Amino acid sequence: MKHLLCTLLVLIGLCPLHALHAQEQSEVDSLHRIVESLPRGTERLNQLARLVRVTQLTPEGINYARQLYTEAMQQHNDTLVCTAAAHAIGNHYSFSDNATGLDSIRHWASIGIPLSKKLGIWKFYFEMKKALTCAYIFNSRFEFALEEAKSMAAEAEEISNYDGLANAYLCMGMAYQGSKRWKECWEMLQKAHGLFSKDIYPTLKFNILFQCIDYLYVNNRSKDILPFLDEGHELIDQFLHANPYLESALSGSYFLLTTYAITSYSKLGQTQQASQYIPQAQKWRNIMNLKTYDKFYFEALCDYYTALKQFDKAVAYGDSVQAVIVSNGLQADDLIFHLERQADLYYTMGDYDQALPLYQRSKALRDSINRVIADRQMDEIKEMYAMDHLALEAAKMRQRVQWAIIGSVFLVIGVMIFLWRRNYHYNRQLQLSTQATSQAAKTTQEANEQKRRFLSTMSHAIRVPLHSVVGFSQLLSTDSTLTDEERNEYGEIVRYNTEQLMFLVNSVLDLSRLEAGMTKWQMADYDLFQLMSDATGSVRMSQPQIKVDLQLSQEQWPIHTDTGRMMQVFVSMLAGTVTTPHPVPETVIVEMRIAGEELELVVEGSPLADRNRENQESLLRHQINRLTLEYFGGSYATDFEHRIISVIFSKVQHPSQEKAAGNYPPPKSLQAMEPLPL
Repeated sequence: MKHLLCTLLVLIGLCPLHALHAQEQSEVDSLHRIVESLPRGTERLNQLARLVRVTQLTPEGINYARQLYTEAMQQHNDTLVCTAAAHAIGNHYSFSDNATGLDSIRHWASIGIPLSKKLGIWKFYFEMKKALTCAYIFNSRFEFALEEAKSMAAEAEEISNYDGLANAYLCMGMAYQGSKRWKECWEMLQKAHGLFSKDIYPTLKFNILFQCIDYLYVNNRSKDILPFLDEGHELIDQFLHANPYLESALSGSYFLLTTYAITSYSKLGQTQQASQYIPQAQKWRNIMNLKTYDKFYFEALCDYYTALKQFDKAVAYGDSVQAVIVSNGLQADDLIFHLERQADLYYTMGDYDQALPLYQRSKALRDSINRVIADRQMDEIKEMYAMDHLALEAAKMRQRVQWAIIGSVFLVIGVMIFLWRRNYHYNRQLQLSTQATSQAAKTTQEANEQKRRFLSTMSHAIRVPLHSVVGFSQLLSTDSTLTDEERNEYGEIVRYNTEQLMFLVNSVLDLSRLEAGMTKWQMADYDLFQLMSDATGSVRMSQPQIKVDLQLSQEQWPIHTDTGRMMQVFVSMLAGTVTTPHPVPETVIVEMRIAGEELELVVEGSPLADRNRENQESLLRHQINRLTLEYFGGSYATDFEHRIISVIFSKVQHPSQEKAAGNYPPPKSLQAMEPLPL
């Protein structure tokens, strides 16, 4: 129902301004001429401010608002700067698309909100906060919207501003409804409705009433919706009595109330009462002539004829609803709501063959939307945690900065000493041979670039799970309002990210030791075929969704190796890393065959060779596997197109079998290793 909410906020909350613009077009032209004729000064600013107010929520209004902002800044008039920002937000909210509109609203809000708070202009302050919150909602950034609305509610309560408090509750209700948290949505809307006794302004009452009606309509609470419909009619009649020239502008509000009444009475079986509203709905529909609103009219008639058991007409109007949704590009929620209604209609008719596909389609669409909402909320929670963490650490920032400066100084000194020693070493080589110096400089440059890229990549890869562990651990320890389900969910997140962090750290250490030739090997004689069989058994126990088809010959292939590390290599080839997703059961085919003095191991369908599941952990694992196998005389190749990893062992191994376990130099191929990509 996002489309309905957006339309209501414009048609209901701002309709007087549209009427004013239509009646005062001549005044706009006159003010424009006056402004252009006046020199820069106070009088020109005042006339320009009048022009901005008259043209607000019109396409040319944004240009006047920007002009007012520029001239008010030049003359240091904070009040009119605040006025310009507020009207610029209103124009961007009404005429910009979601993506560019949110960026523009953020920009003007960063100017107008602090200034209006400083000047105590609370009407502008809360209207700008509301516009920013609604922009978050219409961009499906519900957690940011809730954070902004909660902040607005706290500030409104502190200064006892009931308009601001009602706006905050309304925004929270809209955010909860958008993220499908229906219980919390209704609680907020009831709080907002409870503030009607505090004499909040009429357009805000309109917004709250229609949001309550929309909630009850979506949740099929037909009996509960009737008192709100009566209250809405009474409120609009009072407003229209005081402003009779706004009848055309309020036609959309009347139209929605009558269609809701038809639907509610029809679902309650009171068809006689419902029929009384059909002529009124037709009247307001003709006045409005807005095609997107035909959806509500056809839905109401569909419910009415369903109640009369005139199913042919009901089905026809249901098809008309779908045609309006498709032709006007309405929200997916509208389509889901319609499909469920049509399915219920066919079910009532006993036509189960027609009802079942509609139920299935609506369920698939709803599941898809819920997954998208969940993913977005998790991203927002992570982003919000990063910002909240900075705020919580503000008190300790000075000490941290001091230590950071000291650490940075020592780090810089260390780096300078390190670089000086390297430069000194290369300068001495320069004296011996110009050609050798050029080659050494090139090698040094490549090594530094590889280290920089590697450190940059690993810094990012380690920092992401570390932030998640710290953040959700802090939530578990400090937030006493968490439910058991939320605690279990956050605990699972901490466990998963801890495993990911431990894997990254261990992998980096293993890779560093391999590159530096400092790896401690535990050497033993073992059969390579048996080692692969052991790895297969381990994967079958730990990853039951992976079916391993092991194809071995009856021969043996003795090898002198570190069985533990070789086991890690084989297990990773079969199951990937600890962070490799396995959404569905999959089959991995392993074939080991001997060809003369070589043994070829082919793993087909390996998750580690799946480009779609490639991540930082899998890249690290590839590097470690390649270095380990090269050390023991093998080769390692990956075919991402066909998801195949192939390994070839030769009879002659890299470390001779006479060597005892200990430190061994890395293979020469390490010098040509490519750094891990970002």
